[in-house]
Amino acid sequence: MHFELVPPTGIGPLRIGMPRHEANTALLSLRAPSTTSPSDRPGRHVFRPSGLMISISCVRDRLESVELGRPSSTDDTPEDEQGHYFNSVLVARPGYYDGPTTPQGRTAP
Repeated sequence: MHFELVPPTGIGPLRIGMPRHEANTALLSLRAPSTTSPSDRPGRHVFRPSGLMISISCVRDRLESVELGRPSSTDDTPEDEQGHYFNSVLVARPGYYDGPTTPQGRTAP
C-alpha cells in the first residue's frame, strides 16, 4: 500500500481537520480486511500486516494529527508492545507543537 503524504493536509484519506467520525471511518478503511491485528484500537490506531502502524489523534472532535510508524530494527523485543522504537512520520495541523494558547491567542506560560 502506498500513502501520499501532503503536509499539513493529511495522509491518504485522512485529512487534518476532518470530523472524528469521518477520520474513524477512513482509519478503518486502511485496515487490511483479511488480517486484523489484536493490537488494533479503532479510533486510535490500526496495524497493517507489514507491521505499519497508522495512528490518529483528534481534539474537539476534529482530526489533529496522523502518524505512520513501524517497529525499528533496533527494537530488541518486538513482541513487547511497551517500549517499541518506531521509525515514523507525523503530519499535523500548523501549530501542533506550539502548545496551548490563551483566549487572546498568546502562548500559555
